[in-house]
Amino acid sequence: RDAVKYLASWSPLTMHKLEGKLSRFPDTSRNGVIVDPEFFAQERDGILNAHTVEYSGDFFADLICLYRKCPVARLYHSRDPENCSYTDMTVDSKNCYLSFVPVRSENVLYSFNIKDSKDIISSVSVRD
Repeated sequence: RDAVKYLASWSPLTMHKLEGKLSRFPDTSRNGVIVDPEFFAQERDGILNAHTVEYSGDFFADLICLYRKCPVARLYHSRDPENCSYTDMTVDSKNCYLSFVPVRSENVLYSFNIKDSKDIISSVSVRD
């Protein structure tokens, strides 16, 4: 139980509907511009160089201003996952749906924090 709580603290386990798409961020003025994961992956290197903030003397106010200008990915995907549009924190996986943190996995439905696994349905913290 403690291990699951620890793993759950790594990322939010809540999805928000944003313009008909799922997002890890709610639609509030506190967030920056929310973009698709594909756009974010293509533009990642240029994002930081494109936005500057004039120093006002209040570091935290300047940081908040910069955060609101920079785009954030509505879901986090890494290493081109395949058919994983409704997953978050996905790395090098295929055919995943409504899953959090699938890493090098295939055919995963309704799971949380699986790694190096195949054909998993409705599970929590399946590892290797």
